[in-house]
Amino acid sequence: MRVKSNDRIKFFGNIVLACFACGVWAEDVLEWPLAAQGESRAVIVTNARMSVVERHASEELAYFLGKVTGAETLQAAVLPADRYGIWLGTATSNPQIGTSGLLSEVDALAEQGFLLHADAQGLIIAGKTPVGVLFGVYA
Repeated sequence: MRVKSNDRIKFFGNIVLACFACGVWAEDVLEWPLAAQGESRAVIVTNARMSVVERHASEELAYFLGKVTGAETLQAAVLPADRYGIWLGTATSNPQIGTSGLLSEVDALAEQGFLLHADAQGLIIAGKTPVGVLFGVYA
């Protein structure tokens, strides 16, 4: 698949809009670039409780982040201290969602709804169902 320059501009524009929608300020985003000097600064945090659909969402996210940044985005069970964490999943598959204070918002979502929450600690892509998680990744 070949990505045109206009598509990249649209993608980055969507990231900026998503950051504003999630309440992330520019200094939070600049503090944690997704990639620097050809190396990924973000890690997608995975766990054994993820469903097949959530694992596919994680793979898709890693693939497209790699396309955009030019750096391979790692997936790991543990977040290294010097990396920006990206957690995705449902309330039952990802403990980070419960500890982030977003549980009531995730529970209130429509069946295939999703929630994006970003701050200086990381990005959470949560869905009420695994399909919602996949939709959140594509958004």
